[in-house]
Order: sequence, then structure tokens, then C-alpha cells
Amino acid sequence: MDPATIGVAITAANTAFNAIKRGFQAGREIESMGKDLGRWMTALSDIDNAEKSAKNASPLRKLFKGNEIQASAIEAFTAKKKLEAQRQELKTFIKHNMEKELDNLIMSNNFDRWKNVKKN
Repeated sequence: MDPATIGVAITAANTAFNAIKRGFQAGREIESMGKDLGRWMTALSDIDNAEKSAKNASPLRKLFKGNEIQASAIEAFTAKKKLEAQRQELKTFIKHNMEKELDNLIMSNNFDRWKNVKKN
């Protein structure tokens, strides 16, 4: 994968990440953001594959496209670091969102009914 394609993948990841982030800030459920999560994960996969491709380039490819492989490896590494930071932020958003939902469940009558059913 060439550096331009990696750039397109990171742009797609950033767009999806920002949509997910806005969704959490607006109070949307994670289930309703499946399309954006899928786009973000696809971009992550594309960048992982680009990094693997650059690391495992054949000797012939290295001979003829060495500079492109090196540029792709650097671009993929940089993109991967950015996506790792996004992944951490998403984990925090999801954890925070799930904690709020659990708190709401505990405060609701549904939880009290569930506890009574479980005891019987």
C-alpha cells in the first residue's frame, strides 16, 4: 500500500472517529453507531495490512520500490500510533457510557425486579 492510500485510510478513520465521538457527546447509544465503528475498524485493518506489507516486502520489491516501501512503512507507523490514541479514547468513551447505563439500570425498578427474580 502506497503512502497516499494510507493517507486515505487515516482520513477515513479520522472521519469515522469524529462521528463516533460526536455521537457519544450527543448521548447516542453505541449500537446506533455501528456503521461509523465499522468504517473506523476497516481503516484500522487497512493500516495494519499496509504495515505488514511493508515489513514483509519481497527482496525483489525492495530492490525496485525500496523508497516507496520505506515511505509506506513510516506513514503506516505514524497512522498506527494515531489510531492507537483514538482506540484509547474510544475505550474511555465506551467505558464511561456503559458505566452510565449500569448506573441507570441500578437506579431503575427493573434492577430491583431482576434482583427479586434472581432470589426466587
